[in-house]
Amino acid sequence: MTDLTLTAARDFNATTGFAPQGLLAGLRHLPLLVATALLSVAIISLF
Repeated sequence: MTDLTLTAARDFNATTGFAPQGLLAGLRHLPLLVATALLSVAIISLF
């Protein structure tokens, strides 16, 4: 998880402004964040 975050931050910092590469790097990790959030909400709702 930490490696993915560092990679995403490095990709975003390597681009200047709102470059397509930066947006694509952010969108690539978006499903993982959404899945993690939904999983945590489901676990909390079970208790």
